[in-house]
Amino acid sequence: MNFLILALLLLALAIFPQLLKDEHLSGYVYDAKTKAPVPGACLERNGKRIFTDNAGGFCISKVSKKGEKVIIKAMGYKHKAILFTNTEDEIIVLLNRLN
Repeated sequence: MNFLILALLLLALAIFPQLLKDEHLSGYVYDAKTKAPVPGACLERNGKRIFTDNAGGFCISKVSKKGEKVIIKAMGYKHKAILFTNTEDEIIVLLNRLN
């Protein structure tokens, strides 16, 4: 009986942190040629927008669907779409300048 309780407790401790995990997508947006940060780039998901900081950094919280699309736009750059796969800790997005 004690073994069963201990086994269930260990299982709960292993699973519980995964249930509380807040899925998010974070990273940086850089110029593909110069590798300079792109501050103020817009990341759009489901009609909601966030903008990169001065270092080109961003964090989108509550991303839960595998394959959820995020569109990145910045003035003077081509738009880019990325798919969230729930495996990334941090991503780097390289934007190409318009010709």
